[in-house]
Order: sequence, then structure tokens, then C-alpha cells
Amino acid sequence: MLDIDAARLVLEIELTPAAAGAPLHYHRVISETFTVLSGELSVEWDARNNWRTLAPGDSIHVLPLQRHGFANRSGRPVTFRLEVAPPQGFLRFLGTMYRNPGALDAIRALSYGDVWLPGIPVGLQKTVHRVLGA
Repeated sequence: MLDIDAARLVLEIELTPAAAGAPLHYHRVISETFTVLSGELSVEWDARNNWRTLAPGDSIHVLPLQRHGFANRSGRPVTFRLEVAPPQGFLRFLGTMYRNPGALDAIRALSYGDVWLPGIPVGLQKTVHRVLGA
């Protein structure tokens, strides 16, 4: 973690070669900015299999409700800066997801990070979060 305050969270993330990253998803409230520091980051944009490759110095800003995902589809590590605004429960989400949670904890964590999955009605996702105690 590089910085956090009430308005934003800034992280530096390294993905190993061929790392999955995050599947296509969206946020209802938060926005994210990805800036590549080294290597190449593949960003899935708006629709499945619509990939853009970002090189060092490239950035992409993701607004609320924009579908996106990311991965390292190269054979080299990638390091990128991720800015999340507002940060809300995003650190709690990351802390849960990166300790290899069980399925119920993973589903619960989605609501911490304002992470929503396309193709599943939001009302259904909210109900699942509420039932699981998120």
C-alpha cells in the first residue's frame, strides 16, 4: 500500500506472468485508475474478450458501472499502480480475497469492495450479500 485517506486508496500491485488478476466486473460507486509501471497489463474492457494492453506509463480510468477486468497475459511480471476512489471497504475486500477464502467468504467479500458481477441481477446479488451477512 502506498497511500490511503478518506478520498482514495493507492496500491502498487505486482502480478506474476500469466496471473489471472480479476474477472470482468463493475463497481456501482468507486472508480479505479490503473497505471502500468513495468511490464504489460491486459485490461478487459466493457465486454468479454475485449482486451487492451497497457505498457509502462499507460493509464486507464474506470468509471462507476464500467465493466472491466485485468490480467497479466504476458510471460513477464507486471507492476502497476491502482488508485481506488473512494476506498470504502476495498482493503477489507483485498484482505479477504488474497488469503484464498472459501466460496461463501469470497461471495461476502464482493460487497466489501463494491464488486458486482455482470449478467447477475444486482437485486439478487444484494440479497445473497445480505443473507451471508455482508
